[in-house]
Amino acid sequence: MLLLWLIVTVVTWASSNDATVSDMLQEKVINDVLLADQPSKKFVKPEEIGALVRHLCSDDAQSFQGSCISIDGGWTAR
Repeated sequence: MLLLWLIVTVVTWASSNDATVSDMLQEKVINDVLLADQPSKKFVKPEEIGALVRHLCSDDAQSFQGSCISIDGGWTAR
């Protein structure tokens, strides 16, 4: 019997454009809605996500299996 393993890394994203609030400027939505409860008070930079993906693709991350890693500025820990 032949067994094959497929390792897949999934990176999902969200942006400030996903929020639609009527009659509010985008900057106000970002500050008063999206970042209001955000512990770090900033969005994750693409470079930070890229650094994690680069790490996950390296030999140093060979034990990461079936894990969910949040890069969310502390959102899930709040």
